[in-house]
Amino acid sequence: MSYVSRGVAVCVAVALLAAAAWVPVAAPAELPDLQGTPTVASVRVGQVRITALRTGWVRVKRPHQEYHGPAALQFPAIVLARRWGPWMPIVSYVVEHPERTVLVDTGASPRINAADHFDCDPESRWFYRRNLAFHTSTFEGLAARLAEAGIDPATIDDVLITHFHADHVGGLDVVPQARVWTGPGHVPSAMASRGAPEHVGAFVCDLPADLALRALTWSPDPKGAFPGVSALTSDGQLEALDLNGHTPGHIGLRVTVGGTRWVVVGDATFDRDQTERLAVTGASQDLKAAKEMQALVRNVWRGGAIVLPSHDATVFDRLEASVD
Repeated sequence: MSYVSRGVAVCVAVALLAAAAWVPVAAPAELPDLQGTPTVASVRVGQVRITALRTGWVRVKRPHQEYHGPAALQFPAIVLARRWGPWMPIVSYVVEHPERTVLVDTGASPRINAADHFDCDPESRWFYRRNLAFHTSTFEGLAARLAEAGIDPATIDDVLITHFHADHVGGLDVVPQARVWTGPGHVPSAMASRGAPEHVGAFVCDLPADLALRALTWSPDPKGAFPGVSALTSDGQLEALDLNGHTPGHIGLRVTVGGTRWVVVGDATFDRDQTERLAVTGASQDLKAAKEMQALVRNVWRGGAIVLPSHDATVFDRLEASVD
């Protein structure tokens, strides 16, 4: 794209965003299928147990769910869109290993629909209130689901935050004793008083004031599947993954026991169909990198791994069926 073309695209994007500020958007009225999707599912292999927790629901507009246009127009497309996608579960994962118990993401805050929830972050408030819908409560937050699964929050040693969007960081207060890890692209050089990651789209209102983020460091992936890994256990069964794309520093987790691999991928994909088509969400901050990562996810899915996204209702059944 030439500099002139880029300039025109940026001008169009600015004009569309300005117009969008005056266009009312009706939020979806119908509720998610609370009875049709499980709340908890687990699989145990040897001394390792993997548990999926449905901690709430999110609904986004169609271009947010999947976008196929130029990068310069992706956010105006979301803001101006009138059609909404289906409700998607918000899924967190707990992996219990003899060496450490790891939680991947903490879901949305049970208070996310409260009028004052976004007050500390007006920019996020404008975007989230217009373009996302949430359904959650104290009966469907992280604390409730951990209790349902029989997992004591105090036993969680580490939290991996795949990225800092509001539906992934809302339960950090449930596990205040845990070490919190994320990708190096999410950790600022100088930690702000709120511990805010320095990237567009980071939601800071749910972050504890004393949050001490730890940056993972990457080594070459011995399986050759992803750009980098960080071993979390001495036996190599738990590895954090570099899944950069949806956001800079986006991460995941790979669990390998025997000949079976489970790969938690956050928002690198929403479901298998999207992966097979190499499509990505319009909320990706780097569409090119997101599509490249989606291709890697497709390779591991086709290679027999059990891929576990953050918003896929089928993960509960697939997780329980992943071991005979």
